Amino acid sequence: MPRRSIVAAPCVPLLTFWPSLGAVTGNKRYAAMPDVPTLKEAGLNVSAIVGYVTIKYFLRFLARHRLDVFAWYRLALAALTVVWLWRH
Repeated sequence: MPRRSIVAAPCVPLLTFWPSLGAVTGNKRYAAMPDVPTLKEAGLNVSAIVGYVTIKYFLRFLARHRLDVFAWYRLALAALTVVWLWRH
């Protein structure tokens, strides 16, 4: 079985986004990327691009580094959140 690059993983959701949006909304206009985007569609495109770049570089970071510090930070933040919610 050939090894697949972990960096290629973000491509799959982006390739299926527009057809999925068309299926959910029942709007054929979203089945393929529109030619002239409205403001909302431009926002969707920018979000997709930023999400792709973020995931790509985060996965590259994960391939080279460990997550110990991040895990302890998240656990400490969760504990502080529980204490804060308990008091309010």
